[in-house]
Amino acid sequence: MTINRDDWLKAVASIEPEMDQSAVTAQELAVMLGLKRTAAKERAKKLVDEGRATMTHKRITDAHGRIQIICAYKLKPAKKPTRKG
Repeated sequence: MTINRDDWLKAVASIEPEMDQSAVTAQELAVMLGLKRTAAKERAKKLVDEGRATMTHKRITDAHGRIQIICAYKLKPAKKPTRKG
């Protein structure tokens, strides 16, 4: 029994991590906030732990032209305050 190429592509696609190119990497967050990468990553993880952000993945191109998949963070929409009346 052999598995054809289409079957392999379907199988690999089903385990591929979810990508979100609009998410911010730890390095991008560090530049944005003027922090070191490790400090920015700690802050992003804290936001994830508090439920204010989600962790996803993003494709980037490194200095050698290789495509890498890295962790990235995306803020959840802020909840609008409710009025008590």
